[in-house]
Amino acid sequence: MKNKVLLISLLLIANFSFGQLLEGRLKYHANQEIKLLGYEGFETIELAKTTIDSVGNFNFNYNNQYKGMGYIETSDKSQLFIILNESGILIKGTHLKEPDNITILNSKENQIFSQYAKEHNQREQALAGWKYLLPQYKTTPIFQQQKENVQLIEKETKRLEEEDAIFLNNVDKLTYVSWYLPIRKLLDDMPLSAQRYIERIPQHIADFRQLKLNDKRLYHSGILDDLLEGHYLLLENSGQSLDNIYVEMNLSTDYIIENLMENEELLNEVVHFLFNLMEKRSLFTASEHLALKLLNQNSCTLNNDLARQLETYRAMKVGNIAPDIDFSIGETIHTTNTKKLNEM
Repeated sequence: MKNKVLLISLLLIANFSFGQLLEGRLKYHANQEIKLLGYEGFETIELAKTTIDSVGNFNFNYNNQYKGMGYIETSDKSQLFIILNESGILIKGTHLKEPDNITILNSKENQIFSQYAKEHNQREQALAGWKYLLPQYKTTPIFQQQKENVQLIEKETKRLEEEDAIFLNNVDKLTYVSWYLPIRKLLDDMPLSAQRYIERIPQHIADFRQLKLNDKRLYHSGILDDLLEGHYLLLENSGQSLDNIYVEMNLSTDYIIENLMENEELLNEVVHFLFNLMEKRSLFTASEHLALKLLNQNSCTLNNDLARQLETYRAMKVGNIAPDIDFSIGETIHTTNTKKLNEM
């Protein structure tokens, strides 16, 4: 009997030590299926799945090796994004589409994440207003005499920007959220800068080229695709000449390839994504550079499908002899007329 009890205890310990625990109560989602999802590069993966009980309770026991961003999703497609870096996270609320009624307990990182998201949005709204007013007060004749207001606007703008930086600098550097928030901020700021704040673009470019793209935290962040696309869209809309845009794109492409050279699997995924992005946006000069950069080095292996895609650019490189075109394909073997382009 003692041995049986001991065996059961060991099984229970093994079961719970295997994973991290996330539980919650969402009373307006009672009896719905709920999933816990995470990310691997460009893919979304299912970490756990269960059914919420009749009063709204649920719990997940998921792989304790997973560290990064994730989200829960109910059968009515409601979602809540969370940082999965702590065990014992507790979610309480009514419905996921009522974020003001959602509380996350037992998770310092998620509380910081929620606080920053809310305050950063408020600061950005205020900054947009002040930055709109500043040139009005500087150039509009009826406001030009109000120099003290110009100084006030400049001071408040600087304070808001510094307040955001202070918040990020004060987050514990050992946490996932301290790494994630600056990258999330970069992702959110890039399209705004292309539209309104072009003076910030050089800093965004520099920040991107300092990222460690091989970092496992980025692989599980859920923003790898948006980050890459956002960077190239920023370059495309940076207001430079097309030649300069391609120069900047090629510099970023070189940085990405060199940064990922030791991780062939991820390099193949990223290059495939970038190649398709460039083709979709007709950035053929950039895609040619990407293709030739990879094909002309021997330090990594490309998968066959990707290599075939890239080879089209090496074959069609300026100065090469174009492949002959055979017009006789599909016709009968009795045809005697000239059917090849080089015979015409």
